[in-house]
Amino acid sequence: MGIDTSALDPLLDGVLRHWPIGGGVVVIVTPDDDVIRPFGSSDPRTGTPVSVSERFEIGSISKIFTSLLINQLIDEGRLSLDSPVADLLPTFTLPGSASRATVRHLLHHTAGLISGSDAVPDALAQCWSLRDTSAITAPGEFFHYSNVGFILLGCIVEELTESTLARAMDERVLRPVGMRDSLAEVTHGDRGSLAIGQAPLRDDAPWIPGDPLVPATWLEVAAGDGNVASTAQDMARFLRMLLGAGSLDGRAVVSPESFARVVGTLAPGGEDTLTVGRHRPVRSSRYGLGINVEQISGGTVLTHGGGMVGYASFLLADLASGMGVAVLTNANGDTPIAELIARDVHASCGPGDSALLAPRQLDPSVWPGDPELAGRFSSSHGEIELGYTPHRELVLSSGGTSGRVFWTLGNRFACEHPDFRLSHLGFERRGGVGVWTCGPRVFYSEVPVEVPDRVEFGPLAGHYRSYSPWFTNFRVFQREGKLLMAAASGVEAPSEEVSLIPLEDGTFRCGDDPRLAERMRFGPVVDGTAIWAEKDGCRYSRTFTP
Repeated sequence: MGIDTSALDPLLDGVLRHWPIGGGVVVIVTPDDDVIRPFGSSDPRTGTPVSVSERFEIGSISKIFTSLLINQLIDEGRLSLDSPVADLLPTFTLPGSASRATVRHLLHHTAGLISGSDAVPDALAQCWSLRDTSAITAPGEFFHYSNVGFILLGCIVEELTESTLARAMDERVLRPVGMRDSLAEVTHGDRGSLAIGQAPLRDDAPWIPGDPLVPATWLEVAAGDGNVASTAQDMARFLRMLLGAGSLDGRAVVSPESFARVVGTLAPGGEDTLTVGRHRPVRSSRYGLGINVEQISGGTVLTHGGGMVGYASFLLADLASGMGVAVLTNANGDTPIAELIARDVHASCGPGDSALLAPRQLDPSVWPGDPELAGRFSSSHGEIELGYTPHRELVLSSGGTSGRVFWTLGNRFACEHPDFRLSHLGFERRGGVGVWTCGPRVFYSEVPVEVPDRVEFGPLAGHYRSYSPWFTNFRVFQREGKLLMAAASGVEAPSEEVSLIPLEDGTFRCGDDPRLAERMRFGPVVDGTAIWAEKDGCRYSRTFTP
């Protein structure tokens, strides 16, 4: 295999030191062996080490389980991929073009539905609320990840089996795989068996190294988009079932035809892959029936991530080599560190590779030295200067104060400078001009002759908050003639700034792509400011904090 538990130590120590994660467990299976390596703490208050017997919520990896159930029912002749959802669930009214969606479209995330509804916790209520949302793209044309689509699939399982989703999943998937310690629903009675989910103390500012972690909000979950909690040993068995094309220990959990259908029936698009760190180059990524199917130089790799409030996970099964990796953590679900660990471990075990990421490579304050990031940048918002220290740290200086800039495994950066603490920084190149942004502010290496016209949405700008733990708060602001929305954190929050495009009906489309279904509308203006914003049925009130 080329790796042992001691080889993982520097990688995991670097992760714990530099990223917002309390602990977790790495699971590696090969044709010859299983390696299970717990790391860090399961309780931020006591520092109790993670145990291999502890459960972690695996979030959207549960979608694979829901898909296996649906495909079992297809084998039994109870439905087909082309069965209309409206016929299977006549109680619910799907919006607009999504009324023509089929089971295939739900499994592919191509039904045209919104990504999810954070206003209500119950599966039936979320499905019922779809009637008040938008859907304008013909089913099958556009891959757009939708949690609520898999909630509908869970309801289909319940209709056809005349059972709860949890019972059907336990009887038809968990027990046949031998996942004896896994749960198909998580309730208050199970809380003591799970590692304690963790999240940054502040949810309205980007996390930077050194910021404290606290226990995350506790939730009961049972819907088909993220209902499973599992242990390291059970995830090793699940990986072996995937590597066995649906069979384990001589027993077929799903038929060979079903497994071939799951990995061979592909959507027009797929999930984005992490582009930083060490990983095998992905030639293509398309979503199958509940699982992402990637093509790499060595063959086919199946992947899926999972983000819950207080838990982040990632699964990878390399069908060609017979190697699988699962990483379960109690980091908040918007943290991509589980994927970074999994892909790095996978790359380190390939031909010609042996070294994992070094701790210094995991330090978000250390930069490779892109000269375009440094220099003086100015605009009507003032002037900033960025430069490198001898230790290759990037530092932003403004108003006589300096602060380090940290990368976030994505396209945004965090900064400890107090004037740039509440919003992520962004950097882009426009021709020969470097541009730094931070909320409504923009700074240019060369101030352009023409600045975009200012579109006046003053009453809408501000900080909005809800009681939903999935997406707690966001800020709306104007910059360079656009109205934008951004969130510092949140499991279901966008990972980048989102354009708010005004539509004829008075609502705003969330995103530039006209195929997107997400909508935002604003409440009445009182004393010059809108008092609330509503995103797909979830209402956020303007808050008094900046």
